[in-house]
Amino acid sequence: MRNEHDPPSAAWNIYAYTGAPAEHDNGCLQLGCKTFRRRERDPRLYEDDEPSSAVTDVISGNQKMWDVIPSGYDSQGNEVSLTVFLNKSADGVNRAAEHEKQIRTGNRYSSAWLSTEADDLRKTADRLFKEYLAWYQSSVPESEQKPAKQKCDPGFIAYEEHIAGPHCVANASAYSGYHLSYEEMKACTTIQCLGPKDSEFMVQENWVPLPDDEDFERTTEYCLSGLGDRPGATESDAFVYPIRHGRDVLSPGEYTGFEDGNLPFHPYCFEVYKRACLFHKGCIDIVSLAEKFDRQELEVVPQHPAVSCGEDQWWQHVHGDEFLVANPVHIPALHNIIERAKRTEPDFSVRNCAFEIDVATPVRERDLFGRLPGELRDMVLQSLGSKDIANLRQASSSFRRLPISLWYRLVCEEMPWLWEAWCDRPYSFWACTTMQGLEKYDKALDARVQSLIDLPEEQKAAQNLAIARERSNFRKPKPAQYLDPQCTDWHWLYRQIKREWKDIKGLQNRERIWYANTYIVEGSVESKAALEKLHDDYAAHDDRFEQESSQ
Repeated sequence: MRNEHDPPSAAWNIYAYTGAPAEHDNGCLQLGCKTFRRRERDPRLYEDDEPSSAVTDVISGNQKMWDVIPSGYDSQGNEVSLTVFLNKSADGVNRAAEHEKQIRTGNRYSSAWLSTEADDLRKTADRLFKEYLAWYQSSVPESEQKPAKQKCDPGFIAYEEHIAGPHCVANASAYSGYHLSYEEMKACTTIQCLGPKDSEFMVQENWVPLPDDEDFERTTEYCLSGLGDRPGATESDAFVYPIRHGRDVLSPGEYTGFEDGNLPFHPYCFEVYKRACLFHKGCIDIVSLAEKFDRQELEVVPQHPAVSCGEDQWWQHVHGDEFLVANPVHIPALHNIIERAKRTEPDFSVRNCAFEIDVATPVRERDLFGRLPGELRDMVLQSLGSKDIANLRQASSSFRRLPISLWYRLVCEEMPWLWEAWCDRPYSFWACTTMQGLEKYDKALDARVQSLIDLPEEQKAAQNLAIARERSNFRKPKPAQYLDPQCTDWHWLYRQIKREWKDIKGLQNRERIWYANTYIVEGSVESKAALEKLHDDYAAHDDRFEQESSQ
């Protein structure tokens, strides 16, 4: 739900419309909230500028909208008009004005909902308009009849969008733009599927390699679908782009195995899984993931309590849980922190002391640790976590001066999901785009190809080759941020992430997804305990759970 500073393109909600419907703001009267009237094309019925061939049944043949509705007089001088006809119609009792408005506004949906009532109104208006045209043509002399001018716009919707104020928390149909930016949640509706190459849900024809295949698609029996941009990962009619292996729909399953559909996921969550595999196994194991899905073992992964709060027939956008839809791969705030942690000063070294301490600070005479060789003190530190190290520094002056490199270990052990510290693997381009973004990019290239039609053959061939190379490069893996162990202030990075944790929603979501994937990868008692501890820590620091436990 965008705020007053966001552009219209930033608005989106769970019903695949741009903008949160005002009728679902639960009477929000918070200071600063506004309502904006929107009129837009219906994305569920039409693609681009042409009616979709797949929507005829949905709109019941009503593909004609009218700018000018003809009227006139019959041979007796009686008025022949839509208003007169509707008032005389049996369907017009107490609803003539509503039917006329529906017809004159293009027989659009009366709200942002595809409800039975709205659909019945459209069908009735369509039938009445056809009956009126038949009456008009039979009543008005042919020489005086005027043609009805058809609109070019094939369909649209109109609704009121709720614009969030600074303190708005009342709208359950979208997260407030004041609590989660558009950039932070980009691609949260993008979905993709994994399935067997011989599955009817994945491959329409015989599987053949594609230029944009990932490594595992060449070496295993599984492959990826194109991308979908739908809010519900279980909507089997969700169209994809690009069409891969002849399948133009996702066909996701319900985690009941490949017999019922494909394994659905967000492309960026798949990137988290890959890195969890690298961290724990040293390789990316796609076969194990697919087999666990087929054995219905993914259903037993413990669910985060915030997910439980949001789950309903429609997703409940609970204030405070915005991190659930934040992109865990492309995190603007983390990107800035990582860049600031890099050091280029000539005198910087990870062997430097992490703290500003007076060099003349003496070691206490009774400090037994001070009598130990430095190598033994280092061995003591290697077995301690951050909290124990902090306590040790308070108890012993021998540990006041600690090297920056110590926090490299702490980052890797306590923040394994911060893969920028240990992994330079590039991101799949699937996790760096959306269905709409990729389609728009390809159409722009196609338009450039079309513009070359009148060029000389030699020049056209050179331009086509350059465009093909540009298209291919766009589909290559994208470089990821990486921190050089020797040129990073690991102590500053560790503290900065801790300090700004509540504001880095993408990293909170990455942590949640990381431990869930770790449980999938390992399935050990330790990994399950780590996942459940994360959930318990969340519940212990959340007011809603504190209130529930006190009741």
